[in-house]
This record gives sequence, C-alpha cells and structure tokens, in this order.
Amino acid sequence: MDVPKYSRNIQKKSDMFSDIMMYCRSLLKDHEIAKEAREYLKKRLPKDVPRFSFGYFPDNYNLNLLEGIFTELRSVGIIWDNYVHYTGVPQKMTFSTFNDHNLIMPYKNLYGNIIGLVGRTLKPNYKELGLSKYKNTQMSKGLSLFGLYNAKEEIVNKNSVIIVEGQFDCITCHRFGIKNVVALGSAGFTKYQLFMLLRYTNNINLLLDSDAAGVKAVERIYKLNETYGNPANIKTFSVPEIYKDIDEFFCKDEVMAKEFMKCI
Repeated sequence: MDVPKYSRNIQKKSDMFSDIMMYCRSLLKDHEIAKEAREYLKKRLPKDVPRFSFGYFPDNYNLNLLEGIFTELRSVGIIWDNYVHYTGVPQKMTFSTFNDHNLIMPYKNLYGNIIGLVGRTLKPNYKELGLSKYKNTQMSKGLSLFGLYNAKEEIVNKNSVIIVEGQFDCITCHRFGIKNVVALGSAGFTKYQLFMLLRYTNNINLLLDSDAAGVKAVERIYKLNETYGNPANIKTFSVPEIYKDIDEFFCKDEVMAKEFMKCI
C-alpha cells in the first residue's frame, strides 16, 4: 500500500532534521567553536538526559562548518541568502535562524518524528539585546508538546501529566527522574494539545512560570477546558517566589525541589 504523500513529506523533513542534528552534535562534542556551549551544558545538565539531545549551530560567519548539509538547511528554511551593502557594494551573505541561538535541540511530535529544531541563546544579556530565550524553525507548536514522545508512557503509568513552560524546565525534570513532564515551549495552549493529553490522562498539573505571561497562560488553559465541558481535572502549582521556574529551583536547591515535586 502506498504511503500518503503527506506522511512521506513528514518523514523526509524529519530525516533532514536528523542529518542536521548529527552534524551539530558533532560540532558540540569536538569543535573549539562550541566550547562555550559545552561549558553551559556542563553547568546546567552535568549528566546526559536519555532521549534528549543537543547540538551546536554556528553563527552566520561560521556556517561553512555545515557546508556538507547546505541543501538540507535550505530545504527546511534554516539558512537563506541575502545581499548586504558594505561601502556601497552589495555582497551576498548567508544568514541563519540560529545565529544568536546556537545551542539547538530537536522538537519531536507524538510519534518521534522531528518536526523542527529549537535554539537556545547562550547570551546572558539576551533581554537587553532584544533577543528571545528560544527560537525555533517554522512549525505548528500548537499541534504538539515538547517532550510528549518521551513522557507519554510515564503519563499513563502515573495517570497525570505536569506541564511546564520551557524546554529546559522539561529536560531538567526528566533528569531528576520526573518523567511525566511536557513543555509548552511558550505560554500558549491549544484545544489540540488539550485533547492530545486527554488520550493519556485527564489529570493535568500546571507548573508554569510565575510571570505575567505564565499567569495569563494558566487562565487561558482553565478557560479552554471550561469551553469543552471541563474534561480535564486541572490543578495549578507554583515554585517558591525566589525562583523563576522549576529549572532554576532544581539548579539551586535540588533537595527541596525534589520534595516539592512529590506534592504534584
């Protein structure tokens, strides 16, 4: 039986993302240019977290390190050419989505296909520079949840899911053995995500950031659930005020963070 064209395209794109991650993992492991990223990861995640992987994506001036996969990079829209003007003379230059977000990780759908890549900035003053913490390739985030492919079995076993906001929040929880955790990757939540989780459990625990965006996200999730007749049993939890998120809580007080997560 022929595989539908839509499915073939998903698989083809996933294969290209896999090739890109392979190159970028190699750079992260060995290349001098990725030293800062290695040190950052060593500090944040001293031990590998099974089923989550990272790579290093060079800035615009070092894209030649990925020359062997330029075709794939162009096909998924990660790099493109444009003309810049130096002393009035136009010169063609290649630009990248991840110029300022060099630590990258795969974003998988429910079935393990890579549907996009997420880059994390390594610049500590990213807000002053007008940068977001994360940047991703073009994808429909509202149709998936970061980490769900890794977490779905544990969600069924515990009959509950914990939703955090950022990718590192999710990965850190998995690192400490709390594996029924997924991340929004933003402060948004869609009806598709709600009903996707309901396939595994109707017990949803929210552990979003305590900033204004996180508070609004909690309100929207409750309203969305109410719109569809409250199919989910939703509870809200917050880390102590001195921490901005669960990732920071674990980094600064592992013992208390573990005790806190037992209450969810």
